[in-house]
Amino acid sequence: TLENEAVYLYTARDVAKENELAAEIDNRFTDIRTKYVLSHHWLPSIDRDLDEYDNVPDTNYVVHTTTGEGVDTGFRLTPIANTPYSLSAKMWQYGENGGIVQEVAREFSKNIDCKMAVESESLWDLTRFVENFHDGVDKRGRLQTLLTTMMAAGRDERVSGPNAVWVFTLSEKFEKALCLMGIRVNTLYKGKVSTEDAENAVFGYVKPEESLEEFLNLGESKQSRFLGSLLLGASSTTVSRIVTPRTTSAPSLELVQ
Repeated sequence: TLENEAVYLYTARDVAKENELAAEIDNRFTDIRTKYVLSHHWLPSIDRDLDEYDNVPDTNYVVHTTTGEGVDTGFRLTPIANTPYSLSAKMWQYGENGGIVQEVAREFSKNIDCKMAVESESLWDLTRFVENFHDGVDKRGRLQTLLTTMMAAGRDERVSGPNAVWVFTLSEKFEKALCLMGIRVNTLYKGKVSTEDAENAVFGYVKPEESLEEFLNLGESKQSRFLGSLLLGASSTTVSRIVTPRTTSAPSLELVQ
């Protein structure tokens, strides 16, 4: 049974091994992924939004569940050998800025942050950051949930750590929201992924452990301003405590609460 108002982390391996809870969450997350992708016209008509990253056993899914055993947001983190091989960089290739982004990605592979992440096998491609909120949820509520989910993942050592880097292509609006929170977003390129896009996107990266520390250093009053009672009131337990401890005998599915 899914917990209400919780963040789950599971892997493609869990789904392949038919972990019952992981399969249930993944089915719901894939549903909202498919709906989101089709609504943005990223792909032609499809039955299910599945791609090469879903076949990588170590792909991690971070999913926020809500009341009524639903899923309202989530994203993927897939280990990559280097930035030019990421889907976040490749997704620009069909637009007029594709060549520029590939060159930027190659240059970033020489950056010390990228080199240290590669050497420690902690370079991740953040993709399919999608949402499925009801009309009654205001923009602030959506942002709170999205950021809470991101913060929770930043606390998990399997996808975070001192050298971890998350590469992404996100909307410029979301990049601005992260910056307003005091999170350092390293923008590598900004522009339109496709000529049909109305808004700019940002190709860049964050260091999750560093970002989490910066956010927690803001103090409770500023944290509350951004994320409200979902993070606070219980000493930021949403991002600071893993309820189900990981053991060798237990499945790798864990609940961050």
